[in-house]
Amino acid sequence: MRLDKFLSNLKYGSRTDIKKICKAKRISVNDKIITDSSYDIDENSDKVYIDDELVFFKRNITLMVNKPQNYVCSNIDEQYPSLLNLLPIELQRFDFSFAGRLDYDTEGLVIITTDGDLVHRIITPKKDIYKTYYVKSLKKLKNTEVLCNGIEILDGKNNPFITEKAYVELISDDEMYLSIKEGKFHQVKRMLEYIDNEVVFLKRVKIGNLSLGDLKLGEYREINEDEIFN
Repeated sequence: MRLDKFLSNLKYGSRTDIKKICKAKRISVNDKIITDSSYDIDENSDKVYIDDELVFFKRNITLMVNKPQNYVCSNIDEQYPSLLNLLPIELQRFDFSFAGRLDYDTEGLVIITTDGDLVHRIITPKKDIYKTYYVKSLKKLKNTEVLCNGIEILDGKNNPFITEKAYVELISDDEMYLSIKEGKFHQVKRMLEYIDNEVVFLKRVKIGNLSLGDLKLGEYREINEDEIFN
């Protein structure tokens, strides 16, 4: 890969910017000063430095993050800050996709990855990857069994949608774990509305076989896909 493409992909600047940095003799590859930004590198093995600082690169990166409230699952800051702001700058340079977003007021497990195929395998209902949520409700939970075998709610475009098989595990009168395959817009909240109740706190605790464990709010760790599917 050309050096300027490699560095611009990592958000070090435009190709024009990289060309200027090269001309200023600020970039080295394997301890050799490079002044030509079209220089070809092996991004998987060559060591690239800018101002003597190693440029971090990895082909595919998948992270689990314990999302706090008041962050958004977006690549840009919106009304609330992006979840990616919790990552160190060397990771913020990568183009992450979210394998299942959470609302700004929902906490819990989010998987972010540079592997688009992995995103698809996690979010498609055909793969039977269940997402489990801890739900605290406004009122005493009743008739939760109706949630298990398919109900009609509205999707993100306010079109009628029939949910697939779900699982409910009651914890107390107003707490439960709810496991669903899909992840439509506000799906858990709308499922609670269906049984005349309301979510007051929501936290995703598991995706497939991957659980939050002892990961603290705002923290992240790198994972491999075997942790999700096996």
